[in-house]
Amino acid sequence: MTEDLLNLKKYISVVHHVDGRIRLKVNPAIMKDPLSKKLGEISGSLPGVLDKRINMMAKSVVLRYDPSVVPPQDMQALLGSPDIEVSKKILDKYKDLIK
Repeated sequence: MTEDLLNLKKYISVVHHVDGRIRLKVNPAIMKDPLSKKLGEISGSLPGVLDKRINMMAKSVVLRYDPSVVPPQDMQALLGSPDIEVSKKILDKYKDLIK
C-alpha cells in the first residue's frame, strides 16, 4: 500500500492544512493511472487517518487525521513534499500504524 501511495504522490498537492485536516488537489491525469481506482483505499490506510472524503468532480481529497498520532508537520511532509525519500522516511516511521 505504501508503494502505491508513493506512486500516486505525483498527482497530488496540498492546498490547505490545519492540524487534523488536510485538503489535497488531485491532478486529472490520475484518471489514466490504474492506481486511481485505489485512491480511497490508499488514503484511508495512511497512519492516523480517521476519515476521508474524495470528490473527483472537484479534484479534491480531504483527510481528517489524529494529530496526536501523526504530527501535522509529518502529515504535511508525507503528502506535500516533492521528495519521495522524505515520504519514505515518514512512512517507515509510522509503518506499524499503516492499515
